[in-house]
Amino acid sequence: MSRVKRSDLVVLGLIAGAGLAWPLFFPSNYAISQGIEILFFVGVCTAWNIVGGTAGQFAFSHSIYLGCGAYAAALCSVNGVSPFLGMVAGCVLSVGLGITIAWTAARFQLPRLAFALITLAFSEIGLLCVLSSDVLGGPAGLPIPFTGGESLWMLQLDHTGYFLLVLLLTLLCLGVALVLTVTRSGYTYRCVRDNERAASAIGISTLRVKLHSMAISAALTSLMGSAYALYLGFIDPHELAGPEIMIEVILFAAVGGMGTLWGPALGATVLVVLGNVLREEFGGVLPPGSHTFVYGAAVVLVIVLARQGLLEILRKAWQAAWSRVSARTARTASQAAA
Repeated sequence: MSRVKRSDLVVLGLIAGAGLAWPLFFPSNYAISQGIEILFFVGVCTAWNIVGGTAGQFAFSHSIYLGCGAYAAALCSVNGVSPFLGMVAGCVLSVGLGITIAWTAARFQLPRLAFALITLAFSEIGLLCVLSSDVLGGPAGLPIPFTGGESLWMLQLDHTGYFLLVLLLTLLCLGVALVLTVTRSGYTYRCVRDNERAASAIGISTLRVKLHSMAISAALTSLMGSAYALYLGFIDPHELAGPEIMIEVILFAAVGGMGTLWGPALGATVLVVLGNVLREEFGGVLPPGSHTFVYGAAVVLVIVLARQGLLEILRKAWQAAWSRVSARTARTASQAAA
């Protein structure tokens, strides 16, 4: 196994440090809620990127895993059981569904476009199941009661507590993605993504790659869904369990740099902040849903300028700046020597 790059560890440490410092510098509930939203999408985009970007399996089914995690934790909380058990149950159920979906696509050797459509169909089926279930609240949604007292076991926390919970799970997603960049599993993922037939010819089990990547991605997504639902205190099936959220997640990953380690996190951070600014500053001027148009325009712009997303633009800018600094330092040294 190759070593993790020091620069990647530094970036992960900076994210963790910035997350821990956020409640200290921005203690208001509004600022913390904005931070939770950013962290949620960073975590979900990173989890989706494991199967969609690194393994090349373009999946729309992650709204099912979000819903499993959210509703499992919510039902436990409603019935006086610790949501931790619900998070585990939702995670197990999501892994089972993810493996089933991935195996079905691999069993019938579906091309990638067909796989995307199949996962989208599963996502719609999952939403219909939620809407038709009285136990899950149906189309009205499911409220999560708050007892009024803080309890770690029941995950009844204040804003800062929920922020730290989402931060921990987001760091888990980033940490798993980081490990996959240097392990054998990560290399096999990228081989299958780049050329599935060639990967199969050299002895890589493409079925195992698809099942393994989907299982990891589904588990992480489910955990993020559980934490975010507990923070919101209410589950809107259309917002948290519908396919619409997956469109945002895929757009964020594509803008940041699909298939890269930090690209999805960068895209999620930039576009979530941009969307919030548009809604808050220009909500009375722009028509509803204008932020979605901006997301689409950002995708087109990034595709034209850099196929690897915003991460590639930042990398090129950094390399250009470093080259100028190095050249200036060399000239100064030569002049001093003369």
